[in-house]
Order: sequence, then structure tokens, then C-alpha cells
Amino acid sequence: MNKPDNPDDALQRLVGDYADMLFRIALVQLKNWHDAEDVVQRVFIELYETWPDFASEEHRKAWLIRVTIHRCKDCQKSAWKQRSVPLNEDVLGIDFEISDITRAVLKLSAKDRQVILLQAYLGYTIREIAAITGQTPPAVATRLHRARKKLKRDIDFPDL
Repeated sequence: MNKPDNPDDALQRLVGDYADMLFRIALVQLKNWHDAEDVVQRVFIELYETWPDFASEEHRKAWLIRVTIHRCKDCQKSAWKQRSVPLNEDVLGIDFEISDITRAVLKLSAKDRQVILLQAYLGYTIREIAAITGQTPPAVATRLHRARKKLKRDIDFPDL
């Protein structure tokens, strides 16, 4: 899958197909609506500027997820984030309905949230998660096991 003849139209299609999923990944990682929006924008700008050669649509999706995760890490490590104090979302007039499950997932560490999101919400297998995150399958399986254990402690999950 080489660079398309009309990259603007192709990018528009990809934004429509993947922006919501990438935003959810970034929001779970960063716990901040505005930072998540910024990360997704940066991911699509990076795609547009580099337009890597993808073997398949699944390869493109994995690339977008992997880059989103990396940009979230970059955002968390930034000097600005280290020195700033987040505003309470209620102050901004944003009203969120957060379920007990989502609240429990958000309490997990970033790495635990990441594997739970990729498996439970996006349906990736342990091998696929390992390829996306750059970890080994046993490391991913261990992280999933520990994350589920923490979630079970917070909420009673019958099928986890």
C-alpha cells in the first residue's frame, strides 16, 4: 500500500475510520480530553508527512495504534506536563458519565490500561498486543493477568 494518488482524500477517509478509536486509546492513556485530541492530531500529521508503506490495512491500523501509544508517552514525559497542574474537568463545564468499570480501568497504571484497552475494548490477541507494544507475548500475558486481578479487586467481574 504505497502513498495514495490523492493523500488528502485518503487521510480524510482514515480520520473517519480511526480517529474515534485512537482518541479513546489516548484518552485512557492520558486521562485528559484535550491532550488526547492533540495526540490524535499529531498521529495523523505524522502519517500524512511520512506516509509509510503498509503491507495491509491491519498493518496500518497497528501502526496508528502504536504511534498513538508512543505519542501519549511523549506527552506524559514532556516538561510542561511535569510542571503543570491539571484542571478539574467539571470546572470546564464538561459532564462525563463514567461507569464503575471505566473508573476502575482508569485507576490502573498506564501499562495495565494499555493492555486491557487493546484486548478487552479493541479485541486484539496477546500476540497482536505484543507486536503493537514491542513486548514479548509472555510479558503481555503477565500484564493482562495482573491487570485483571486488580480490576477484580475493585469490581466483581464474572467473566474476567
